[in-house]
Amino acid sequence: GMKIKVQVIEAWNFITEGKRDSDFFCKLDLEKQQKTTNSVALENGKSCQWNELFIFDVPDGREEIEIIATVSRKQRRTGWLTPITAPAPEVVGESVIKVRVEQIPVHSLLNKSGEEGKWYPIWTKITAKSGGGGLGGEIRLSFEVLPNEDDTKQIDLKVEQRIDRICRLPLHQERSSSVSEVDPPMKEYEGKEYNTLYDAVDRVKKTGLRASDPYDEELKGGRSQLQDPERGSYYLDPDSDLSEEGQSQEEEDPVLTPNTDFLALADFNCRFQEATESIHSFTTGSTSYQQKGQVNMDLINLYQDFLYSARVYGKIIISEAYLPDKQKTVKPTAIGGVAGGQKYVVHSILFKFALDNYNLFGGDDDAAIKVAGHELKGLLNYYNCMIPGICVPLCCLVDYKGFRLVAMSVAPINKKSIVYGSNNSGATLFPGNAFLNGKLEKASSILNLKKHVIKGTTLYGPVDMEAHLGFDGRLYLLDFSRVFPPESPRKELKGSHLYNLLRPEFCQHYRVPLCSDGFSGFVSEEGGREHNAEIDTATRYLRETLLPDFVNRDLLPQLEEALRKGTLEEYSLPQNMHSRGINIRHLGLMTILVACSSASPELIEETCVLLLSEMTARSVKILLRQAIRSRMRQLRVPLEQPYRQVCLDYLNLLLGDTLQSRQHWNTTLRKFIESKFSFSVTVALKEEPDLKAYLRKQRIGINGISVLLSRLQHMAGLTLDPNWTHRYAQSAKGSPLEEEHLVEMKERIKSMSIIDHAQGYLLKLKGVEQGSVPYLRNAILKFEEALAANPNNKFILRNLAYCLFRLEVQVETNKRLDQLLGSSQTALSSKPIELSFFSPQMERAKQYFLAAIQADASDAQTLYKYGHFLVRSGQIESALEYHLRALEEDPNHLPCLLSLEQLLTRIGKFELAQKIKERYLQVSFREPE
Repeated sequence: GMKIKVQVIEAWNFITEGKRDSDFFCKLDLEKQQKTTNSVALENGKSCQWNELFIFDVPDGREEIEIIATVSRKQRRTGWLTPITAPAPEVVGESVIKVRVEQIPVHSLLNKSGEEGKWYPIWTKITAKSGGGGLGGEIRLSFEVLPNEDDTKQIDLKVEQRIDRICRLPLHQERSSSVSEVDPPMKEYEGKEYNTLYDAVDRVKKTGLRASDPYDEELKGGRSQLQDPERGSYYLDPDSDLSEEGQSQEEEDPVLTPNTDFLALADFNCRFQEATESIHSFTTGSTSYQQKGQVNMDLINLYQDFLYSARVYGKIIISEAYLPDKQKTVKPTAIGGVAGGQKYVVHSILFKFALDNYNLFGGDDDAAIKVAGHELKGLLNYYNCMIPGICVPLCCLVDYKGFRLVAMSVAPINKKSIVYGSNNSGATLFPGNAFLNGKLEKASSILNLKKHVIKGTTLYGPVDMEAHLGFDGRLYLLDFSRVFPPESPRKELKGSHLYNLLRPEFCQHYRVPLCSDGFSGFVSEEGGREHNAEIDTATRYLRETLLPDFVNRDLLPQLEEALRKGTLEEYSLPQNMHSRGINIRHLGLMTILVACSSASPELIEETCVLLLSEMTARSVKILLRQAIRSRMRQLRVPLEQPYRQVCLDYLNLLLGDTLQSRQHWNTTLRKFIESKFSFSVTVALKEEPDLKAYLRKQRIGINGISVLLSRLQHMAGLTLDPNWTHRYAQSAKGSPLEEEHLVEMKERIKSMSIIDHAQGYLLKLKGVEQGSVPYLRNAILKFEEALAANPNNKFILRNLAYCLFRLEVQVETNKRLDQLLGSSQTALSSKPIELSFFSPQMERAKQYFLAAIQADASDAQTLYKYGHFLVRSGQIESALEYHLRALEEDPNHLPCLLSLEQLLTRIGKFELAQKIKERYLQVSFREPE
């Protein structure tokens, strides 16, 4: 019969007055089967950590089983005065959990499913059953259906068949470009490995430095445990950065000196393409830590130079927007199309002014600003594809005084260098060639964009995206603002198909590819109907399926947890929405879904406050931007103080306690929110007629005004005096905002997240190599910053996941070291440090790994990294599956071959391990081509 494995993970939220002398245990009942955990004390006065596994038999033919979970406490004996006969256990609470067996996916090695869902956490309330002082709380269990013996034999057969196929694949097969990032091994100490924890302790005593986890097979320094039978010597650990004989891990870090040649430094495009080509050339096991460090340092230096120039000249261009051209420091240049706005070229950077000067959007400059944002977003996603041979320019956005500029590095092209797409609104189309089209087709497959035909020319993106053969021989892509398809347009918004686009994350994971030129008029009437119908269906799916699913399965549970922890104001709403492919403009519909949900009234109100605060901040930002632009049109001079005064006046109107302020909130601002987000504010406010009063109301989990001010400062480039901000957010009536309270009104830069990612990567290398918790934590912060700007980048997601995982390993290692420092013991088991798969840190790592796999399910390095993570977490069957999937994508992936050989040996599959070992040897010692 079928069996089910249940893990009792944890319980929390107990009311514990007078109960600190008690231990708690959990009993599970499945019909006549009973299992009981050990008794544990409360941690931090409120939570119990059990993490115990039990296996139950499931009666044949049952589609649903019922498990009764009971939490009880028993008094702890505290001294010799305690009675010998302890009181009987007191029931704290009881909950019935119903599990549909058929809905729990049996994790099988029979397919290559991209879903990881073997364990299903179930959170349930434990309600008080007896008069135990009102005790109650919540419990988390996880379930896994175990295959029967016949299923296991079939799985073993399929594994053997897949390994046979992997071993028959050619050795010269092109390696995946995804293996460009390899983590460094630990450095040796005084010429020997510290393969036991006591060697690491000895190192700490002598040097004061922390060691990396000495049991980590992936990062262990020195030689592997496999031997070359022909050479009779150990060959290199494939995950080591030692690529050539004689190269030592003891080399000092290189001096990273910048190139001081002025012309080379001024050519941002050339420096960027060379750095990108270096990244493309990275391969597993043959690129040293020093090389990767140098390339990442070059990228940091390059992008800092680019951003500095973009910031300086961008502010000048914006400040002089309404001066006559003859008086401008930087003169506009007549190049490119109409939709990009006015253009300027200075110091190898092309600036495009985002204004609706040609009435494409009915005079709506904010729509033009959105289009400029899509330019960066489209470029970034083509860059994320990491396809060798396809180049994109450096890019950033400069927001200042209500205006936006797109800044791009100048590429070595001209009007005659175009080879693909159209530079005249579709009048003339260039078809490209087989090489270029193959690259573009690969990119469209990654981005899930639909191939379509216009005027007999096959296109893999929007008709106005251009490809140029540069004078340096490189192929450059330009004009990315319409890469992603539009939502079904709103007829009342002119040109909305140009700026209300679907998110990249939505398109990438939607069931069918969608056409970039949908609703554009470029495609034929017949083809257009098909493309538009698919977009209409996708839009309905987004609004009717994805949004409710996100609200009920992600948003509300996450906010309930944040409310419990007191971190509701720290919740990153935009990032979580974007990661699911949901546009910010759908906040109104989300508010309606929250208000109509079955969540508790308290959670609904706190969530509505968070959503309304975000909508209000974004609306205020637009209104403030419009006010500053209007004032600039009046004055037409590049000054600072008049525009600071506009900002102060508007903020006092917004935050003041005057009749004009209340009217602004409940008329102008309220109508703007309802128009922008397409919903009625009354749905959230219910009986409260005053929007501002609703946000100012004091609540347990969130202060709406505090969130509003925080988000507004971030999005509008403002810095307010923190003392004034705190007083205003906490008081019933705020004091006026004075000149000194507006600390700064500066530009805001949106970038490609290159600096944050490169800095995070360098910190990761140092953190892993040195076993440094601070380095790893700083790396995590940098990757989180990079992810906020680039939420679908598989490299950022993978690196962030790996750092979280390594941090957990290092923290546990340090705990062991602290226990053993000064110990007189001389021997220690070589058993690896066990990690809890369900700890908060490991859970976060798992989610980021899965997001990286979802971003590119064919990325061998990500699949391997997650497989290694699963090995260390004790999830052996899942680890085996992901190792196999990685090798099916890249059969020559050396670290994965070595790791799989060790994994198969560990589980007793010696014949299969020998096959993988032989494959490893063939790949390791093949003659260079």
